[in-house]
Amino acid sequence: MKFNTLPFALALLALPLSSGAFASPDRQADDLLMDIDRIVAVESQQGWLIDRLELEDTLPQALQSVCRSSNQAREGALSEARQRFQEAGGDVEAALARVGGDPGEIKPLLNAQRSVLILEYAMAKADADCPVWLRPDPGFRGRQTDRDRFSVYFEGGGLLTLRTSDVETRYGGGGSSRVLLGYRSARWAWLAGGELGGAGLVQPDESNDQVRFHMFSAVPIAARVHGVLWHMGLELAPVWSLPVSRDPARLGGRVALQLGYTPLRRGAWLPGIGFALIYEHSPAQDGLEVEHILRAGFRASFSWDPKHSP
Repeated sequence: MKFNTLPFALALLALPLSSGAFASPDRQADDLLMDIDRIVAVESQQGWLIDRLELEDTLPQALQSVCRSSNQAREGALSEARQRFQEAGGDVEAALARVGGDPGEIKPLLNAQRSVLILEYAMAKADADCPVWLRPDPGFRGRQTDRDRFSVYFEGGGLLTLRTSDVETRYGGGGSSRVLLGYRSARWAWLAGGELGGAGLVQPDESNDQVRFHMFSAVPIAARVHGVLWHMGLELAPVWSLPVSRDPARLGGRVALQLGYTPLRRGAWLPGIGFALIYEHSPAQDGLEVEHILRAGFRASFSWDPKHSP
């Protein structure tokens, strides 16, 4: 049997591109429940007090996800949420009595119950409140996370810098900006991209307060492990010190740790904030001494992927 190899090859290439166009009801239910869990986590941090008021307050965010999910996915998410609530204890009043009335001692049970309440309330309101342009999407994979997809990450912030060698020690402040392309699974994210930054550095014993400008570029490669709201990351990167303000050009390496927090989505963007602790090492080269650099500071971030509308 003969067949045209070009259409066959194009069909094979189209398979991975079209695989993200449909999500099974079970998978969509899992993504919907993750969205609800994140809404609960954020609201609980801010202080959940009166259920009726909290349900009204979270309804717009919840409907953003519920309206996009199929009826089967909604029912699956609600069934899973109810099962988790029962596994966590299933009786808030009895649990409170056992711990002397302190709700802080039964947070997992309360959060499990709140996920059920938000889902039930949003599902009851969906038929009347979902706008005509916000309908079930067979490719919906969750709105409040960037998992199971590629995203572009824009990150930047201020950094305190300490640079030392056998010749001199300098300290100061500056910042960096970077763009990363990443893929996140349910728990892990892998990112790579480019970074450009700089700092103004002084010596402790310089009487004339002369500032030396230090600029650098890097190609960071990072792995991050995600919870509901928080993530931790490890980063490695080659780093180039640029020839600016009498600083020679030189090559070094970086290892960095990051702790980050991701709140709820704002339009098409998923914001975040993190703290980074960075160590960079430049070996002796071309007559230059070994150099050590410590950087620490906060970063703001925004992730974007083309599948998310505002």
